[in-house]
Amino acid sequence: MTLPLGPYLAQVTPPAWDGIGHWGWPIPTYFSLGGVSAASMLLLQWPGLLRSRLSVAQQRQVVLVQLLALLLGSALLVLDLRRPERFLLLFVNFNSASILAIGARLLTGLILITLVRLWYLHRGQAAPRVFEWTSIGLEAAIILYPAALLFGMPRAAWATPVLLLDFPVTAAIGGGAALLLLLGSAPLGGPRPLGWLAGLLLLEIVLLAARLGLVAAVSAEGSKSVAAVVGGPYAPVFWGAQVVAGLVLPLTLLVWPGVVLSGEADPSADGPGVPRRASATGWRVRGSAALILLGLVASKLLVVNAI
Repeated sequence: MTLPLGPYLAQVTPPAWDGIGHWGWPIPTYFSLGGVSAASMLLLQWPGLLRSRLSVAQQRQVVLVQLLALLLGSALLVLDLRRPERFLLLFVNFNSASILAIGARLLTGLILITLVRLWYLHRGQAAPRVFEWTSIGLEAAIILYPAALLFGMPRAAWATPVLLLDFPVTAAIGGGAALLLLLGSAPLGGPRPLGWLAGLLLLEIVLLAARLGLVAAVSAEGSKSVAAVVGGPYAPVFWGAQVVAGLVLPLTLLVWPGVVLSGEADPSADGPGVPRRASATGWRVRGSAALILLGLVASKLLVVNAI
């Protein structure tokens, strides 16, 4: 089931492998796309949270990008099969322990619901509540089920309850980052979402440290996995992409003075009510969001293939 990303991943194999299989890059990228698109949908749909702040055109833009992410995630599931003609078997011969089978059904359902929602938004209307709440249920399942399945597999690196919390936290971070990248901070409410995102990044740093410590303490196999991540062949991806680019640098940019907008009117602006220094901080907000998404892909790559 190996589909390496170039010679680097072809040479880097998990230590003390126990026969589950090396998933390469399609499944981790699918986890990232599925989690980000589902979480951003949840943030957009949850009553009284963000939707009332956005115009119908902005909602349509976000839902369209979410749909494209779901379609790309589905394509990655097909790619991982290496025999695309077998994709339909995921629906005929259902395996309750298969990430591919469960993911295919959840993604198909959410794609169909999203098409309905997009059609209603094109008409300038909100979809009926039955579609909205069905979509919310599917989104929650897409965020949570990978962690539950990995946790139930016989591998020391996954046998930690922290993993069950890590997936929804990283999905919330990625969903918020995706909305900031698409819309900026002003349509989402100014400083409050930036503060929440910074808090979630801090929480993820704590969860990451806890997961590494617990996995290393579980068994010799877990200790070898942690060593491979923090000081072995996976170290460049871990320190460079996940920790520095995906956590530390975005957090620094978000909490740097002047990034969290005060919301006060700038007398030099063209119109009233324009947040102070908004133009100076827009690149930091979107840059932070892009780095967070990069780090999210790296984290799922490591979770699936190393720890």
